[in-house]
Amino acid sequence: MLGTTPVHSGVLFRDDFDGDGVLDSGEDSGIALAGVRATNQATQESFQAVTDVFGRYTLTGLPAGTY
Repeated sequence: MLGTTPVHSGVLFRDDFDGDGVLDSGEDSGIALAGVRATNQATQESFQAVTDVFGRYTLTGLPAGTY
């Protein structure tokens, strides 16, 4: 049996005109080369990524917890 690696992916962008948390047509494009960090509140372990040219990022290997 293969283990799984918890992954979180998203898009970092500036102008969410309708406030739905989704980058829609007509809204500002993603923010390129921005740093993204998730820090586990219990252990203080941090996971980091950098957005691509479209503002997309992926954090891998996140253990269960509150970030």
